[in-house]
Amino acid sequence: MQRRGEGGEGAADLRVACAVPAAPASMRGMTLMELVVVLAITGILTGLALPRLVGGADRWIVREAREELVGLLYQARVEARRYGGATLEVETGGGALVRRSDGEVIRRWEPTTPGVELEVAGSRDRAELDFGPAGLGRVANATLKVRRGREEVEVIVSSYGRVRR
Repeated sequence: MQRRGEGGEGAADLRVACAVPAAPASMRGMTLMELVVVLAITGILTGLALPRLVGGADRWIVREAREELVGLLYQARVEARRYGGATLEVETGGGALVRRSDGEVIRRWEPTTPGVELEVAGSRDRAELDFGPAGLGRVANATLKVRRGREEVEVIVSSYGRVRR
C-alpha cells in the first residue's frame, strides 16, 4: 500500500492539474527587432507632436501677456478719471507703466516670462498714451505687439482709448 503523497495515481493527477503548458520558443517574449520598431514609432510621433506643444505654450504665454497689457490700459483709463488724467508709457523691448497727471507712477509692468517681447509698431520705440479726465484717449491710434518665438499678437488702441485685441 502506498502512502499519501508518495506517488501513485493521485499524485500523477495532481501534477497534471497544476502544470502550466510550456509556450513555444517563438512566443516567449518580444524580439529585439520588435522593440526597436516600437521605440522608433514612439520617437517619430513624439518628434511630430513636440513642436505643436511648444507652439501652444508660446501661444498661451503671449495671450496672457496681452491680457496683462490690456488690463494696464484699462487701469490707466480708470486712474485718469480718478485723478484728472493719466499716461500709459510703453517702450519697445521694455515694459510699460501708468503715470498719473501729477507724475506719480502708479504701476509698472514688465513681461515676467523669459522671451516675451513688447514692441511699439511703426517707426517709434516709445508710445505715450494720454487719457483725459473723462478716461478718453488724447492721442492717435497705437498698435502694440507682444511676441514670443513665432507667436505674436497685437493690441490696437484707438484714439479714444478703446482696445481691440
